[in-house]
Amino acid sequence: QQQQPVVAFRPDVDGNMAVFGTGGTGKSGALRAIAIAAGFGTVRGGPTWVYGLDFGSRGLQPLAALPHVGSVIPGDDAERVQRLLRRLDAMIADRSVRYAQTESATITEYRQRTGRHDEPRVLVLVDGVGAFRAGYEGGLSTRWWELFVRIAAEGRALGIHVVMSADRPTSVPSNLASSVQRELVLRLASDIDHAMVDVPADAYGPGTPVGRGFLDGREVQVAVIGGSADLAEQGVAIQRCATAMLHSGVGTAPSIGSLPARVALSDLPSEARRPTIGVADDTLSAVGFVPGGVFLVAGVPQSGSSTTVATMVRSLVAVEPDTDFVLLGKRRTPLASVGTWAVVAHGVTEIRQLASKLVGRVADAGREIVVVIEAVGELLDTEADAPVQELVRVCRDQGVFVIAEGETSSLTGSWPLLQAVKSHRCGIVLQPDQMDGDMLFKTPFPRTTRSEFPAGRGLMVQGGRVTKVQVAVPE
Repeated sequence: QQQQPVVAFRPDVDGNMAVFGTGGTGKSGALRAIAIAAGFGTVRGGPTWVYGLDFGSRGLQPLAALPHVGSVIPGDDAERVQRLLRRLDAMIADRSVRYAQTESATITEYRQRTGRHDEPRVLVLVDGVGAFRAGYEGGLSTRWWELFVRIAAEGRALGIHVVMSADRPTSVPSNLASSVQRELVLRLASDIDHAMVDVPADAYGPGTPVGRGFLDGREVQVAVIGGSADLAEQGVAIQRCATAMLHSGVGTAPSIGSLPARVALSDLPSEARRPTIGVADDTLSAVGFVPGGVFLVAGVPQSGSSTTVATMVRSLVAVEPDTDFVLLGKRRTPLASVGTWAVVAHGVTEIRQLASKLVGRVADAGREIVVVIEAVGELLDTEADAPVQELVRVCRDQGVFVIAEGETSSLTGSWPLLQAVKSHRCGIVLQPDQMDGDMLFKTPFPRTTRSEFPAGRGLMVQGGRVTKVQVAVPE
């Protein structure tokens, strides 16, 4: 029997690829075949990492068992979709510099010229690019779609390739289609769709098997692992394949994690002797804060602002146990349970008296002091307004750290006290709106939606840099 010629996807030559086909024609199977073949290529050549964005019917999920598949991310997991795109963007920025220095046009040339054969090629599989486009093109999420299009355009020469599936050719817009060098066309829904990809509609009969299509004008059949069209049987075969790859020395690709909705402060290490506030979205590791100047904690009701202050105080105690903490708070304050206060003032009258006393004593205290002002917006235009404003000024001049907390809505306006607590342009806004950055820190916030921010999650500003943070919870 004559052996059929093998059809392959060659990333350095083909760049990016699109698989077109109506439902049930084997689009997900084609993406799975490419992902599995990439693992075998890892054994023979350099490593290949595979990531999946599954906007279809979860046809890519079985691939998660393979060691070279970092993550298969459901399309509705916006956080991890965005994190993958950010990681790819950072990889492109890094490689563009390194490859230019060695005058390498492809990852293969870079490996040969530098001897860095461990430089990973990256395949990004997008099952259902039309659904991806519908969910991200336009509105607040459009920047992520634009970033994906840019990754497809710039990644090819840097060893980052996109293989996408779509129900019809029109699902791929022109700015993305210009970055697609190769197309596999399975059976489509209409004659018009076939005409758009220059494939005759009568090429597919009623008995056309799943995975039959045209590539470069030739009729091809997509390979199936295990030789069965049943997805469950393919899953078993993929598990066996994963075991074989591990035995062959295929490395594990880094996964794309999620920012946890709850973090215990005791689980986080101090960041180089700097107090810790929570976990950063970009690194998924502990993030600290600088105990200097005025740190503003703002948020809507029930967003976790009191918990954030408690976390900061507990973290400061762990790093500098000899510090004295002063609380200017409400009469029924949840911060009373923190239990580390050297002196406490409740209510406007007590706050006025204590603030007036501290103004003359801060410089001569002889110990480190941290001043916490709770619900600072409620002190405006009261008898405590001017003394607290003066206390903040003196603390700033003497290098005493101040934590000021308040509801976001109470921190608007140009009151002198508000200007004093916002002057350092440092702090965190829990469950923020986009305009909060300019209003509180004169620092623009990225476009976000409230659904991205459960209780205890916010945008932190330090040194002009904005970081999404999940605040840790003290025990």
